[in-house]
Amino acid sequence: MSSEAASPPFRRAARVRRLSLVNFRSWRHAVLDPGDAPVVLVGPNGAGKTNIIEAVSFL
Repeated sequence: MSSEAASPPFRRAARVRRLSLVNFRSWRHAVLDPGDAPVVLVGPNGAGKTNIIEAVSFL
């Protein structure tokens, strides 16, 4: 056996250029163009932040 630790599985990075939601959970229609900057979702409870994360997970 090798003394080196096993490397983690290969993961490929992806960038969302545009996200369009139509009748997805609490969003009837929304278009998000995040650009190249990091995205931070901020808002009150029930605003739909988690729904956006769930939409991205379906990609």
